[in-house]
Amino acid sequence: MNDCVNEFITHIEKGEIRVINVISPIIQSKGRPYATAFFRNIGECKRRRVVSSDDLDQLLDCYLVWYKKNDEGEAGWDVIGSLNYQSREYVEGLFKKLSGLPHASATFQFINSLMKGWVKPINIFTIKDTSLNKAVIVDGTKRALALSYLKRRRPKSLNRLITSRPPIYIFEWKWSHMRCIFPCDFMKFCLDLQDSRNSKFFT
Repeated sequence: MNDCVNEFITHIEKGEIRVINVISPIIQSKGRPYATAFFRNIGECKRRRVVSSDDLDQLLDCYLVWYKKNDEGEAGWDVIGSLNYQSREYVEGLFKKLSGLPHASATFQFINSLMKGWVKPINIFTIKDTSLNKAVIVDGTKRALALSYLKRRRPKSLNRLITSRPPIYIFEWKWSHMRCIFPCDFMKFCLDLQDSRNSKFFT
């Protein structure tokens, strides 16, 4: 998990919206820091408690930092033709048992584990660039997908677990320039926007 998300977690007050005070991310590429930046007083954070399985629906519109393979069989934020999976799309792929889904085996392990219950609170962290109108799950991805899968397959059982087990929290951090802090995670959306603007310019 990125250092800026760790910082983001520590600055959230219980159940209340507040402004991030200090964020000092180190963005990494292939395990090596290539940029360091300091940001102050940016964005809004919110922590929502999941009280029923319906509250998980908001996660389906989020994108993942897992990528589809391009025509050459390569995937990644820096690979041409490789795009982010959307949560809704990925969960549908789990139901259809599509081959090639990244981390599918580990996600099914979480599905089987969560179906038996959990003993600690579950935290899922999302970031949203409000200018791009795109949200990305940056931590708790497998848990988010597993819960969304169970919501569709066994909603009554999941609701019983939600009311009887430790809480599930969805943390939301929004800012108009989130892509400046998470350039890799929003790269594909920025390219789409640029392509759209170029196409309007030449038509």
